[in-house]
Amino acid sequence: MGAKEREDADVIKKDRVAAVWSESATWLTGVEWRCVKVMQRNFEQLAPATFEECATLGMVQMSMFA
Repeated sequence: MGAKEREDADVIKKDRVAAVWSESATWLTGVEWRCVKVMQRNFEQLAPATFEECATLGMVQMSMFA
């Protein structure tokens, strides 16, 4: 695994902040908000054309590592 593919402490903190933001936005708006992470390598290889494709890619990644 290359250096770019490793997750350091900053990335882990940013992921947690995104999750907390989503939880807060859901609570405040009454509408479900979720964050979905897409790995850079997958984004570049598959080049999603729309937000929906990007979100689907992130969800696929999540299911692979669950």
